[in-house]
Amino acid sequence: MTPAASAALIVVALLLGQAGWRASRDALLAFAFALALGLALAAADHGGHADAPLLVLAAAGGLLVAIGRPWPLPLLGAIAAAAGGGIGLGAAAEAGTPQLLALAGSFVAACLGVAAGAWLAALAQQRPWGRILVRVAGSWMAAAALLVLALLYAHG
Repeated sequence: MTPAASAALIVVALLLGQAGWRASRDALLAFAFALALGLALAAADHGGHADAPLLVLAAAGGLLVAIGRPWPLPLLGAIAAAAGGGIGLGAAAEAGTPQLLALAGSFVAACLGVAAGAWLAALAQQRPWGRILVRVAGSWMAAAALLVLALLYAHG
């Protein structure tokens, strides 16, 4: 998994956790569906590098987390689906690894990562310091995504 995919995954988890575990179930399903679709396209050699769009998504999502207000669930679903699709398209099996097994492992790991991160962020929302912690994490993810995006375009 690339750093851009990791940043997008973390931001999606923070956004879904901030909305609440139960409220964001549909967005988690949208993430899983889009991830499966992206992985299927990657398996058919129609994937590619989606680093720049994932970094833009991570920066925008991180800012939404940092603002700390409740966002409409369809917006969260769209962000989760875009991240899932981008992560799936960018996934590629390493040489010597059975492709289907690697893609299935990527699917399980990404879905569990988002679900666990959302659960932890939702758990943190129950305390005042936890809400601040989630917002700070979102702002740091936005800053990191913007820095990596700037480096990506500075080096050509």
